[in-house]
Amino acid sequence: MADDDKSLSQTRDLLSRLDASVLRDCCPPLVALDSVEARLIGRLLHAFIAATRDDPGAGPASASASSWIGSYPALGALHDRIWEKLNTGHWSAVALTWRQFYALVSLLKLKYLLALTTRCAADERWAVWPDLIKICDMGSLMGYPLADHLLNRLAAQLARMLWHGPPASKRALHTNFTPLASRKIRAQGRAQALPVKQDLSILTFVSQYRIPARSVLLVGAMADWPAMTPGPHQWTLAYLRRVAGYRTVPVELGSKYTDPDWTQTLMTVNQFLDEYVLTPKPPQPRGYLAQHPLLEQIPELSADILIPDYCYTGENEDADGVDINVWFGPRDTISPLHTDPKHNMLCQVMGRKYIRIYHADQTPRLYPHADFLLSNTSRIDLERPDFDSFPLFKEAEGFECVLEPGDMVYIPPGCWHFVQSLSTPSLSLSFWFN
Repeated sequence: MADDDKSLSQTRDLLSRLDASVLRDCCPPLVALDSVEARLIGRLLHAFIAATRDDPGAGPASASASSWIGSYPALGALHDRIWEKLNTGHWSAVALTWRQFYALVSLLKLKYLLALTTRCAADERWAVWPDLIKICDMGSLMGYPLADHLLNRLAAQLARMLWHGPPASKRALHTNFTPLASRKIRAQGRAQALPVKQDLSILTFVSQYRIPARSVLLVGAMADWPAMTPGPHQWTLAYLRRVAGYRTVPVELGSKYTDPDWTQTLMTVNQFLDEYVLTPKPPQPRGYLAQHPLLEQIPELSADILIPDYCYTGENEDADGVDINVWFGPRDTISPLHTDPKHNMLCQVMGRKYIRIYHADQTPRLYPHADFLLSNTSRIDLERPDFDSFPLFKEAEGFECVLEPGDMVYIPPGCWHFVQSLSTPSLSLSFWFN
């Protein structure tokens, strides 16, 4: 009974954060909508909001609206139509309105289902929570950060509630395994050791590396991170499962993004760990959680890391100017030879990675793609270079290093780099700054 009372109280607390005034503020003004269909859907969303009582235990008030408006299937149909609009054409061409609608319809679905679970027993309620977390994450990933990232905050609270529920609410999670031995470094071509520094001062970093745009390996530079320190916030697989396991994330499938069979899909972190990191099942494609702002999606993780001071030596005056992405997967994940438009501090948290670097002055020897979408990527396959097709590559002067846990490497903008994960698991964070 105590567990039931606690979970019911928690559910009512979540519902209190989804009152009609909050939802109304999330809906774009009808006068701002630029199409007949958008205005129609806007009116329907307003009707759904009006048909929802603020009494957390009552659920949608179908008596105050038509049975169609008060029904969950109708809300599902509205959700499906908005989803179609998000997936029509190129993502960059999707109007902001449809992303706002998708986030709002996700909040409405969440409120409806939360209200229904107040009528369920505790074990039934816990069984539904993973699905509610997925609704939040999909609304956040594909929608828009309404009401100060409300969907992310609700997902985090649901995940904590689920993890701290009774053992029966959690399936057995595999975290004990033997890390796989390092793979052979695949990159070919000439390369010398990258300069290595320890306790590099800001002044020296700026004068000798950032301004002249030269890369450098900084060893032992993350010793003060909670994520690297034995304790309750150390980034182990068990910790990542607890904090992020039920969250939905985009995962790349394929050897590398330049391959024709490369694709992306959405799955939970638990599923990614189980099926692509710890126990992959050949011949399925390799999975890589790559270039994803996981710390923005799960702010709880931000407390475990420290933005390197070097990131504040450019135009950034605060953390808002630093883009943080996670790169997480098994051994042999590959990022082909490419450049990025910003400065990058690549920090290794778990496992090992091999880095091959060519400074910007080597670009004529590295044969960038002519296609605009791949113009920052070399046509040279560093694992199997074709010297007949790309003869100048023989003259390219490269640098290389292996990132160990606690190391970071500075990669200037326009600097070519190839990355290969050498161990399972391997997790890095990139800090991009201007």
